[in-house]
Parts: sequence; structure tokens; C-alpha cells
Amino acid sequence: MNENSANMLGRLAHNLKGTCLNFGTEPLATLSAELEAMGKREDLQFAPFILEQMQQEIRRLQEFVSSQQLV
Repeated sequence: MNENSANMLGRLAHNLKGTCLNFGTEPLATLSAELEAMGKREDLQFAPFILEQMQQEIRRLQEFVSSQQLV
């Protein structure tokens, strides 16, 4: 991945972090912040690990939302 890709990932992760905070999904916001920092450092060595953690957290959130009774 080149420098531009790392910077773009950092910017996208920053945007995602803000959205997650707006919706109160702090675990996803924290992971997004980690991904943002990786992009700023241009070191994406552990990005796949963070993305896997994000996928797990998204599945957990989907299960929670599905279990709620909407009135």
C-alpha cells in the first residue's frame, strides 16, 4: 500500500470514528481511532487485525439491534 492509500485510510477512519461517536458505539470509535493513527503513521502492518476486530464488533452490534423490540 502506498503513502496516498495510507493517508486516505486515515481520513476515512477519522470520519468513521466521528460517526461511531455520534451513535454511541465507542468500541467501534476506538478501533477507528487506531486505524486512523496507523494511516497517519503510514504503517498499516496491523490494519488487517483491526479490521477483523471491527467486523466482530459490527456483528455484535447487529445482534444487539436485532434483539431489541422496536415499538
